Parts: sequence; structure tokens; C-alpha cells
Amino acid sequence: MIKKKISNGSFQQAIEEEFVKVLNLGNFESAYLFSDEGLPLIDLCGRGIVTVDDASQIVLLTKGALDVFDEGKTERSVKEVLFYVKDRRKVDIRYFHALDQEVTLVLVIPPGKSYRSHANRMIRFLSHIATDV
Repeated sequence: MIKKKISNGSFQQAIEEEFVKVLNLGNFESAYLFSDEGLPLIDLCGRGIVTVDDASQIVLLTKGALDVFDEGKTERSVKEVLFYVKDRRKVDIRYFHALDQEVTLVLVIPPGKSYRSHANRMIRFLSHIATDV
């Protein structure tokens, strides 16, 4: 079971609670949400295979590559990047608008687990929270 980090803001607490529910289903080992500047907003690390520092580095490194695709465009062209790791884990990176900014969701998926519907659930939840803030 994932332990929820203590937070101050009520909307952040609601997001963390929803993320913990999804992580406890077992389809994700870790979930991280980063602001447009690359700062961690939500940090839920289950097994510690990919730490928040690792996820932050991945986000910053891929941001440079994605900027090549977005040259001269006002909206991000790439919505998702999926890494297949040697030990059959996947690292899914989703880019979308929530909480009045562009955010990045990083999910670590254990071998053999489905993830897309749960990731979409998290994104829908975040988009809904953003309209209520």
C-alpha cells in the first residue's frame, strides 16, 4: 500500500488521495506530477524503482527533445512518451493542461500491467479539479 504524503492545500490533498487509490490497485509503482517548470507537485513513490529525482531528470531531458517538435507552435504536439525499460517496466509520460498550467504526469508501470485506462482516469480527475479551483 502507498502511504499518502501530508499536504497543506485541500485540492492537493484531494489529488493525492485519488492518486493513492489508483496506485493501490497495483497498476502503477509510482506516480509523479510536475509543473511546467519541472517542479514536483505530487510525489507518490511505491517501490522506489524510479525516484522523484529520476523522474524529474527524465522530464527535463525529454522536454528539450519535445521542444524540437513544438518549434513555432503554440500548443504541445506530443501528448505522450512511453519508455520500455530492460526489466519490462514501462515509464509513461503524459503532457496535458491542468491546474491552470501545462503539467507532466510520470507513471511507472510494473511488468504485465495495463495502465492506459487508469492513466486516463487520473488525467480526467486532474482536469476536473482544475475547473473547481
